Amino acid sequence: MDPPPYSENASPPGQSDTADNLIIAIDFGTTFTGVAFAHVGDAAYAVMSLGGMKRVAEKVTIVRSWPNQSVFQKTPSCLSYNDPRRPDWGASVQSNDKGKVTNFKLGLQENVKNVYQSVDNTQTSSVLGGFLTDHNWKHPELPNKTAVDFTADYLTEMYRHVRTTSLPLSYGNEYLSKQQMTFVLTVPAIWSDKAKELTIQAATRAGIQKENLVLMTEPEAAAIYCATLCAETDLREGDIFLVCDAGGGTVVTLRTA
Repeated sequence: MDPPPYSENASPPGQSDTADNLIIAIDFGTTFTGVAFAHVGDAAYAVMSLGGMKRVAEKVTIVRSWPNQSVFQKTPSCLSYNDPRRPDWGASVQSNDKGKVTNFKLGLQENVKNVYQSVDNTQTSSVLGGFLTDHNWKHPELPNKTAVDFTADYLTEMYRHVRTTSLPLSYGNEYLSKQQMTFVLTVPAIWSDKAKELTIQAATRAGIQKENLVLMTEPEAAAIYCATLCAETDLREGDIFLVCDAGGGTVVTLRTA
């Protein structure tokens, strides 16, 4: 059956006055974080009228502009506490900043050293790499902060930037005030239930409501993209493929069909 025709007199999907839904995807990485968003109405219209799932990717907006960012479309997953009331984050962090910390994402996973057994142990003494081998590691300048605290601080700044800067570039503030927003936050495939719960705690502390938050494993997200939207793979029904998520801090593979 052919899809219903699109009427030029109708409000385009994603531009009506009624409350709808924006999907904001956050790829929270060990070393870099990326964000993209799409309107459910725009995606549905692409499926029905513009050629199906292959066109959905065209309706996804990737956040490419970050504070003090270069041409790279992701922002570093790092913090510094020159001002304890509000940390610097991402590319705003300088090498000589006070209270600089990275790799705090790994501190959400208990017994992280056993999970990532190939981690270089020479980094254990670094104030940047303590979480690589000890999820209970304490920053010498910030002994009261845990990995959840660092993650919450980072996600708070990232969320503020997306909500007040990135989204208004595509949608007006009045329009955004009427939209329901669903956040999809990626986690490693090996994350335990406890690590997932700590991730949720950090996200809710950052201002994302729990009922509007969905967790998805990183290789699952990549596999769904490859199976539905990646034309270069030329996948056919019944094919088996392997996804290798080679990140800045960890590498994960997923075999799927």
